[in-house]
Amino acid sequence: MSPRALVLTVALAAAVAVLGSAGDLPDRVASHFGVSGRADGFMPREFFLALMTLTASVLPAALWFLQVGSARRGRVRIPHAAHWLAPPQRSRTLAYLEWHAAAFSVVLAAFMVFVHWRVVLAHADGGAPPRLAPGPFFIGLGVFLVFTLAWALAPRRRFRVRPRASG
Repeated sequence: MSPRALVLTVALAAAVAVLGSAGDLPDRVASHFGVSGRADGFMPREFFLALMTLTASVLPAALWFLQVGSARRGRVRIPHAAHWLAPPQRSRTLAYLEWHAAAFSVVLAAFMVFVHWRVVLAHADGGAPPRLAPGPFFIGLGVFLVFTLAWALAPRRRFRVRPRASG
């Protein structure tokens, strides 16, 4: 599977996951929660589903296309970019950058679906006011932030040393 196919498949799966939950949400959805997990912001279900579909599906795919397009035009910040984007290394470098961008898009989509399902679960107790369990949410956020940091540093490590010319 190509990085593009992976990103598009995950985007479609994320949209299905979000839109498939419509029946599990009330007409007025708690869309913002305080640190304690208490709901303090609401919006209509249709608007919430549209927003979550955009952030879980369209945004990750759009970010992949933007990152790959920039890399193909040579607009990428990596150490020794002139070397790594020169003809002998260019195709391998672009392949790495496409997979690297795909990794972020996939994890972003997964995180946004995770957030969405935490909101769905916050509404699961029928008549009780919606409450987001802060523990699982903050663990998920922490995992996403650690991944994002590692992802941001990976190209620096991968391209930090320019190989010596053989001769």
